[in-house]
Amino acid sequence: MTKKEIQMLADLIFDRIVEKQEQMDEEERLVGELAKLQTIMMILEGKEEYEKAAIILKKINKINKKLNDGSGKY
Repeated sequence: MTKKEIQMLADLIFDRIVEKQEQMDEEERLVGELAKLQTIMMILEGKEEYEKAAIILKKINKINKKLNDGSGKY
């Protein structure tokens, strides 16, 4: 391998690492938001505010869909 090819490979690896880190950061943010919304929903259900809880549930479902993205992880 030439120095140019090695540098191109290093750049590609670096770009992929940065991309993975950004994906992990987004996932962590979504998981935090999900936990917050689930807590709010439980509080609303406890107060028997079911209409508000239903709105929160829709938001929870959107986040779950983003997190799952077909992986079945969450």
